[in-house]
Amino acid sequence: MISLFTQQLNQILSQQNADHLHEVCVLLRSHLNSKATIENRGGNFSEEKFPPHPPQKTLAFEVGQRYMLTVTRESDFTEEERTVAEVAACICTILLRHRDATAAADKKRRAKAVRAIINSLSFSELDAAAHIVKTFDQNGKNEGILVAGNIADKLGFARSVITGTLRKLEGASLIETRSLGMKGTYIKIKDTLLIDELGKL
Repeated sequence: MISLFTQQLNQILSQQNADHLHEVCVLLRSHLNSKATIENRGGNFSEEKFPPHPPQKTLAFEVGQRYMLTVTRESDFTEEERTVAEVAACICTILLRHRDATAAADKKRRAKAVRAIINSLSFSELDAAAHIVKTFDQNGKNEGILVAGNIADKLGFARSVITGTLRKLEGASLIETRSLGMKGTYIKIKDTLLIDELGKL
């Protein structure tokens, strides 16, 4: 069983753009005839659905820093089956750590790009961007309708400063805008790192 499991596991890990964590759960389900779940504090990350029945036997392994791999069924697990589950747990730990490292590196790269855009703004444009973002952030939303003329009057800038700021941020794919005519401009913040980086200023 272990040999076949590791062979199929290697096939899964060699697949590009696959949800490897989900596939590991599927593989455990197949080999152990059990329910396999990876849970974090917020709920199930990956789960295989089974007919409802009260599980009587459980194997649980900590995977990563925030997750738990749980394997359950009604009958006892053999030593070989426990080993299979342990191998799966080790692989899940590696996958989760890789995912977290990749996400952290991506966030760092995105933050650097956002800071570069912010640094390209003039003082007036930076003030306008901070005001727009702060308005949304105070309401707990990433989108809303703003009237450029009203913002310009409040900040003492020309209306062109506000529209120019919006164009630059939209050109950098940080926000999305849509004119609503006399009602104003619909604005959606596409990358919340814009809020984070402006908040540091």
